Formats: sequence, C-alpha cells, structure tokens
Amino acid sequence: MIVEELVPAGTVLIREGDQAHAFFVLLSGAAVVERKGEAIGCLEPDAIFGELALLTYQRRTATVTTTAASRILTIPERTFRHLVDTDRSFSRRVFAAAAARA
Repeated sequence: MIVEELVPAGTVLIREGDQAHAFFVLLSGAAVVERKGEAIGCLEPDAIFGELALLTYQRRTATVTTTAASRILTIPERTFRHLVDTDRSFSRRVFAAAAARA
C-alpha cells in the first residue's frame, strides 16, 4: 500500500546500513543525505530516493533525514518492483536516478 504522510523535521526516513523495504518520493519539504555522518547532498520536492538498495538488493548506502516538515510518499518494495516491471516512465526515472547516484 502506498502511503502519503506528513513528517516533522528531523525524521530519519532511511538509515545507512539498514535493509531496504521501501522507495520514497519527497512531495514537499527538504531532506539531507549523509554517508558516514557527512552530508553528501540535499533533497528538494519531487526528489526520489531509496531505489539504489532496492535495485541492487543491498543495504542502504546513506541516511536520509528531513530538514523541514515534509510530505513523503512511501512505496513498499513489492509495489516498487511491480511499478519498475510494468510502468516504463516510472522505471526510466528510477534507473536514471540510480545511475546518477552510483
């Protein structure tokens, strides 16, 4: 089930080293991406994240924490995989994001 929720600033959405169980879309707000405790990027509205670990069957490679109140769309792994397999537009966007981060 795809879930849309409002989360406060300081919410950890993804933790480096954790198993991947979902994919995310930042609908509004902002987030910081950290690897080994160091900021490596910022996410703005319409950013997608969490795809890399799902596509590679690896653990999370970074921590993502909201820096402002944010609306987040959470797509569970099973739904994510179905969309990648059946929706060409979705899969193109996901693979482009993954390639940019790899």
